[in-house]
Amino acid sequence: MESASVANLILANKLLDEAKLTVPFGHVSARIPGTGRFLISRAIAPGVVTEKDILTVDLSGKILAGEGRWHGETWIHICIYRSRPEVNGVVHTHSLHVTALATAEKTFVPAAIFAMPFAGAKIYKKAGLINTEKRGTEMARLMGKDAAVLLKGHGASVAGRNLEEATARAIMMEEAAGIQLLAGLAGKVKPYAKKELSRFKQELDKQAVRNDRPAGLFERVWEYYKWRVERKEA
Repeated sequence: MESASVANLILANKLLDEAKLTVPFGHVSARIPGTGRFLISRAIAPGVVTEKDILTVDLSGKILAGEGRWHGETWIHICIYRSRPEVNGVVHTHSLHVTALATAEKTFVPAAIFAMPFAGAKIYKKAGLINTEKRGTEMARLMGKDAAVLLKGHGASVAGRNLEEATARAIMMEEAAGIQLLAGLAGKVKPYAKKELSRFKQELDKQAVRNDRPAGLFERVWEYYKWRVERKEA
């Protein structure tokens, strides 16, 4: 296994734990670029993952390297990677506010900036874990090309062009869910006007061309939580 990729995956696990998105459940993976293989930890709490816990798995679910039992929900990662070649990072969380939103069968409303990438995210409503190929395929099909899919009473699955983007998206998604739930206590959550949404999208498109945001936004989230983890470990 490539040491840099393994180190980055271990860091992603710690970031998600620091953000309290995977305490103690959840998992994150990274595709090995240009292959049908990916890295993921064995079935262990993300916050305690070390190099010896990392597995290499192919898209049939076979463990090619590493020791230990895989997460039963590794099918989440397999089925997203199978259907979306542009995705190179997948995160599955059990975070509090996202799970609450999904349990109420409510999706994201484009009423806060961080909610924009997830507006209209679909909800997988079957009870239980995504621990079979059939369920993984159903979930990935429902997700389509979206940034994330909500899982009723369970959490969410998030995809990104790389590990950093998927991790940052998961953190931003939890914050957006918390804002929406709190706003709902004050009254009906009202989306931005269509004209404002159109203008904001144009701004993001221009920033993406300048290589500023959204890429820079994901990097900032990653670097901030990396700093928090490293500060604790110092």
